[in-house]
This record gives sequence, C-alpha cells and structure tokens, in this order.
Amino acid sequence: MSRDWDQNTVDRHINFLPSQQSKNIFHDTHYPIDRVYANYIRSPVRYDEFLTQENILESITSSKLTNDNRLFIIEGASGCGKTQLCTWLSHQLGRELESGQVDSYIALHHSQRDHSEDFFDILTEYVEIDNQVINIVELDSEKAAKALVANIRVFGDNLREFSEAEVQSLTESRQERVDLQDILANNLREYQAKYENDVDTHLELVSRDEYQLLTTEAFNNDPDWSRLDHLRSAIKEHLTGILGVESVSEKLASISEAYVEKGYRPVILCDDLPTLGVLQEQFLNYAIQPQKGHYDIVVGWSPSWYNHHVGPHTDGYYAYIKKQSRRVSSSINGRAAVFFHRRNGSALQQEVHA
Repeated sequence: MSRDWDQNTVDRHINFLPSQQSKNIFHDTHYPIDRVYANYIRSPVRYDEFLTQENILESITSSKLTNDNRLFIIEGASGCGKTQLCTWLSHQLGRELESGQVDSYIALHHSQRDHSEDFFDILTEYVEIDNQVINIVELDSEKAAKALVANIRVFGDNLREFSEAEVQSLTESRQERVDLQDILANNLREYQAKYENDVDTHLELVSRDEYQLLTTEAFNNDPDWSRLDHLRSAIKEHLTGILGVESVSEKLASISEAYVEKGYRPVILCDDLPTLGVLQEQFLNYAIQPQKGHYDIVVGWSPSWYNHHVGPHTDGYYAYIKKQSRRVSSSINGRAAVFFHRRNGSALQQEVHA
C-alpha cells in the first residue's frame, strides 16, 4: 500500500475539528458512532439497547415540514464526539434519495470555530432575509458600555431581582472606583482583541470577581450570587439590541417560515452552545418554545457548562430543560455524552459513547 506523507495531505486529514474537513475527507476519517447506549428512554419511539448514529438521524428526520420546534441536546466533555456527530449529521441531511429526489431537511451548522456573529449568516445562507447584524469587533467598546449602562438604568424593570434603587446603585458612575461601565468596556475590549487574533474565547461581560467588587461598592455587603446570572442575561439582551438583533425569537421565527415556504425543514446544528456568546440564552429560550417555529434544533454543551448554567437554576428555561431532560448525574462518566430529545411532552435520553 502506498503512503503519502506530504505535509499538505497530512494537514488535510489530521485536523482538530471535523467541521473544518472537506466532506470526502471527513467520511474517509470518520469512525462511526455505532454503540449509543440507551440509558433512559421515555418516548413512543422504540429502540434497541444500543443505538447508532443512524438511529439519531432517524429520530431527527422523523419530523414533518411544519411540525413545531423540536430540541435535541448532546452533553459531553471535550473530545466525546459532539462535533463528530453534528458534522456527520450535517452531511446526511439534504441527501439525494433513492427516488432521485433530495430530502427536505437542510443543515444549518454552527461549528465550534464559528463566532456568535456568524450565527445568522449561517441560518440565512439559503433564504433571502435581511441580515444586517453588526460584528461585535466593530463596536466602540467605550460607547457600547456606556449605552449598555444607560439602557439598564432606563429599562431596569427587566431586572426584577433588583429593586429600582439597587439598579441605580449598580449602574452609578464612580470616578476612582470600580463601576459597571468600566467593567463592560474592559471585557468587550479583551474579547475583541482575542476575536481578531482568532483566539477561542467566550464573552464574559461580568465575572464573579467583578460582580463581587461591584456589589461591594454598590451595596456595601456580600454579593447575592443568585442574581449574577440575571444581571448577565439583562446585559446580553441589551447588547444583542445594539448589535442589530432586536428580537432573537422573532428573527428565528421569520427565518423558519422562509425555509418552510421553500419546502425545507431547517435543522440547526450547534456543536457548542457557549460559542453563541450573547445569543445563547435567548436562542435556548426560543428553542424550548415549540410553537415559535419549525426547526429541529441540535445543541451541544459540556457537563461543566451544564453544572454552572443549568444545574443551579430552580426557575426559568434552564430549570425547564433540567426538568424535561430528567438528567441523572451518575450517568455521566469518562468520555460519555448524554443525548436528550424532548417531543410532545416526552423525553428521550441516551448515553452517547464516541
């Protein structure tokens, strides 16, 4: 057997992310995920004890064109195969059938290497929809931070966990001491620098340490950590507005309708939910509302992300997902991933060994 050790050939085949490989090379190097252990199932769909990637594809493509949103969640540590599975699924959707026709599913794949600013470009690749979204790198960090603080002061009723007086204290300008505007400006600048240098990073607008300093200055007492995520969510919501996305839910719904009108069932594949940055919470909030659109939505996240963002919540959409998926912590170990599927009030959970 001949061997080709040309550096370019090696680089094409040995690539960190499957989504960066060509379709042919991916199929040459992809190891089929053919033993998916059915750890917990509560669904009218019957499966054997062990599933295959084809079974997962079958589950996704069981939807009809105008069915409501359906959400699939893949949870697993880095290297467990989330990107492999999503990339394989993206290549299977839109295939030519034995009849010669092409199936009606169309893959919209947001991979680990894509940024949040790419999300709507990916979603609108095959439909004509105005998609004027500002790249976060183009923002003036100082002006953006000033606008965010002003919006929070004016629309403080979005922060129901804080009193009106507390909102004013949180957003107060402090010349020589830490204030929210400086925190936001610094974090935006840091994110922009890493983005331009193609460094993989997640946008954290307010860290725990910064929140502690801020609340100490504003309230002169220990921070209430349960309110940090609410503050972050409010800031992200205002930031998406500054970026030109007034309503993530309405935009996603209009894109969905555009695909259905063309006879396609859109399938959103997102390897790693945190890569959506400021959009992740609003996107997830949309995904769990069945009547809002006509997508099959596959999202991946890590156990550590789940424990930090979903596990602590007792209300809101994170708690809703936790309840519906009925996650069992002891089922996560090693390089395993958990596959959740919720449809018509039922839940399907499978442990994916990649």
